[in-house]
Amino acid sequence: MLALKLVSLLFLALAVVGLNLQSSHDPYFPSPITFQITNTYSLPVVNYLQWSDFTGLGGNFTVGSHNALLISYNLQLSTNSTDYFVARLLIDGVEDPRFRTISSGSNLHSNSATLPVYLGEGTHSAKVQFRSVGAVINLPYEDWEQAFLQINYL
Repeated sequence: MLALKLVSLLFLALAVVGLNLQSSHDPYFPSPITFQITNTYSLPVVNYLQWSDFTGLGGNFTVGSHNALLISYNLQLSTNSTDYFVARLLIDGVEDPRFRTISSGSNLHSNSATLPVYLGEGTHSAKVQFRSVGAVINLPYEDWEQAFLQINYL
């Protein structure tokens, strides 16, 4: 009798586990993707009227069933110019104007944007670009300087 009850409990437990495994919830939740500058380098401005890629802040990523994303970029840097420094984000080669930022009046710049984005399944690209007047970006030069692009799945 006790053995029959134990077997019944075992079957009940397996049925509950089986129901949980068959639920519509996707048990796979991707980790954030981060592109970050870790090496010290100087990034000269080619032409202040043209956008330049921010070397190291971009790449490809894959979107699966979790197509709601939170995309952030953060630039804390110094330049040799007190004029403006503008940054933007391109997703699949197209600018989303909500991601454009500008700073000026100092050679210390802080540009950042964080916004939700919805993309279809598949491979996508993201990259940070900048524009500035005659500035040479030295990054990371001081301990407070950083540059990263992060893609979080919601």
